[in-house]
Amino acid sequence: MPLSLFGAVMGMAGLGLAWRKAALALGAPLWIGESLLASAALLFVLLAAAYGLKIARAADLVREEARDLRRFCFIACVPLSLMLLSAGAL
Repeated sequence: MPLSLFGAVMGMAGLGLAWRKAALALGAPLWIGESLLASAALLFVLLAAAYGLKIARAADLVREEARDLRRFCFIACVPLSLMLLSAGAL
């Protein structure tokens, strides 16, 4: 369960926000953007629960992931996902 999976949440939420703007500007169906945002929120909840289990069961792997410079940058995916989801909630 790598932190990089939260990048999928960022992608889905960004696409949902872009689709919402396209619905306003171009007349695209609004429900597609809303369903993308809802799916991104559900995916975030599932990934957060899975990562919480990883922290509880394999804390040494989480520490190793935080110390690895190649994987360390993915820690920022979690708050960025939350920011995109909050923009969708507005």
